[in-house]
Amino acid sequence: MIAVGTFLPEIEIWNLDSESCDPVTILGSLDLSEQAKAETNKVTSKYKKHAAPKMAFSEHTHTDSVMSLSMNPFQTEYLASGSADHTVRIWDLDECVVKATYSDLHTDKVQAVRWNRVNEQVLLTGGYDGRLNVMDVRSADAKLSTMLAKSIYKDIESVQWHPVSEHNFVVTCESGHMIGYDTRRLENPVFSVQAHKKACSNVTFSPHIPNMLVSVGTDKQCKIWDITAGAKETTYEPALV
Repeated sequence: MIAVGTFLPEIEIWNLDSESCDPVTILGSLDLSEQAKAETNKVTSKYKKHAAPKMAFSEHTHTDSVMSLSMNPFQTEYLASGSADHTVRIWDLDECVVKATYSDLHTDKVQAVRWNRVNEQVLLTGGYDGRLNVMDVRSADAKLSTMLAKSIYKDIESVQWHPVSEHNFVVTCESGHMIGYDTRRLENPVFSVQAHKKACSNVTFSPHIPNMLVSVGTDKQCKIWDITAGAKETTYEPALV
């Protein structure tokens, strides 16, 4: 089962074991109700031509492009989504409904959402407003938050949790920086390195060597890093392998 975000405010769920050429279901599909039309009239003009006449969004949909998705690794029926409408939502794939909506986490597009790979209740979000949120989804008030220095880092491109450490994650930015954080002292990065000359579009940790990660950028380079180099210090710089 895979989830696909689209430029419309919809999430397509596909079953790769099926021979069907259609998704199994579409989360947040456009609604015909007059109530929805009255509440949300914000179809992005660029994509307005895709909406059928008199079609509107229901209160249980995103109202702009879906930019990021993350499936809970412990409870795969729960899917988190981040959208250009500035909201984060959690979906129940068994019931095909929204279980929670967070509209106060970001003031700009939500570029990245990631479930923690050790603690099933923890969700990380990053947005174009430069804000990072680490939240316990069991309580709306249980969250940690910090801001990137926009003058240095520019827009967030991706976020990734460490595969075995509950407290550590890495953020990449349009400026080419790769920044490491520890949630126990979120106000100060553990490391910050200019990983690429152009935007650092993504990182991923090795499934076999937990402290080794790969970064890729729009400078057409792929780099391998050892993030344990110098880790005895409060702040340090990862070593390029």
